[in-house]
Amino acid sequence: EMSYNRQAYRLRGLQLNSPYFSLGLQGEGHLRGQNRLSFDFIAGDMQSFTRRTGLPEINFSGGLSGEALGSLDSMHVSVSYDLSNLYYDTMYVRKLEGHASALLSRDSLLGGELLLSADSSYGVNQWIERISLQSSLDTNYMQNRLDVRVNDSLSLNIHTGLALEKDPRIFMKNLQLQIDT
Repeated sequence: EMSYNRQAYRLRGLQLNSPYFSLGLQGEGHLRGQNRLSFDFIAGDMQSFTRRTGLPEINFSGGLSGEALGSLDSMHVSVSYDLSNLYYDTMYVRKLEGHASALLSRDSLLGGELLLSADSSYGVNQWIERISLQSSLDTNYMQNRLDVRVNDSLSLNIHTGLALEKDPRIFMKNLQLQIDT
């Protein structure tokens, strides 16, 4: 069901299915007022899709879901993802999962958060057991925490800050490198 009347809309059970992906969309709102939209994306034959569209070749299974809440001047967007067997160029990730959210205005990003976790990644001839990234943005300051574990004897933990000013400043809050021989 889809309806539109004087900038007010409603979507119920809108589903787009193809061999490449499935996309579901539902919600309601007003173009000049409040909106509430949710979506679900499930991957199909992504490799054929990227080839046909001329995009860089990528392949994965799984999906993502999310929602957008608010007005066009102040929209909160959140997405959760759970992907597996992700291939891109010479990189492979067995499992990628996490959550991202952002507060958007018409012309800028007001704040946001990214949580990412990857297991059993392979790239540049090296296996990486686990990568975890947490980032948050609050107006003019970004915080990042990165944990990388290559194996039992090699890991990295780094916590940084970035002040988004006229002359940006980078802060190194913590750096821990473990190398066991």
